[in-house]
Amino acid sequence: MIELEQLVVLEKLIKEKADSLFRITIANIFIRYFPMSVNKDKSSAPDWFNWLRLEMLKKENFVEGLSKMHRLSGKTAEHMTRICKKYLKKTPTEFINEIRTTYSVYLLISTNEKIIDICYDVGFNNLGYYYHIFKSLYGMTPLQMRKGKNTESVKRIISENDIFNMFDPSISQGIPLR
Repeated sequence: MIELEQLVVLEKLIKEKADSLFRITIANIFIRYFPMSVNKDKSSAPDWFNWLRLEMLKKENFVEGLSKMHRLSGKTAEHMTRICKKYLKKTPTEFINEIRTTYSVYLLISTNEKIIDICYDVGFNNLGYYYHIFKSLYGMTPLQMRKGKNTESVKRIISENDIFNMFDPSISQGIPLR
């Protein structure tokens, strides 16, 4: 009976850590794409674009991808691309792929889902392309990320931004999940 109680408590702790990691990942995305600015000047992004970036952080939007981003913006594809390059220094596709891969890191580390399922779950339609984008952003494959979740290189990726330490300092010492 004691073993069963211990298993229940352990399961709750793991779920709490996974929830914390998810919140931290979302906060990291906000900080990366929505830096706080003290003063608004003519070089700040238009309100519609700031709203669009927030909307694209919703899973149902980033999974649908570029077509959803175009529909949500209400602007021509060319205009949206110019604004995206001007304020984010990247194309809309690069922006969406970074959101997708960031979310996939969370899934890789906090779940046992198959990598191919994660690939499709985050909106990639081609496993090879997912691996290519993932490796270009993180310097390792999704499988290497999952297998090495407690190695120094993965810890560095997870703790690149101080936002992780604000929410849960234990994350900087390693990912306390399965």
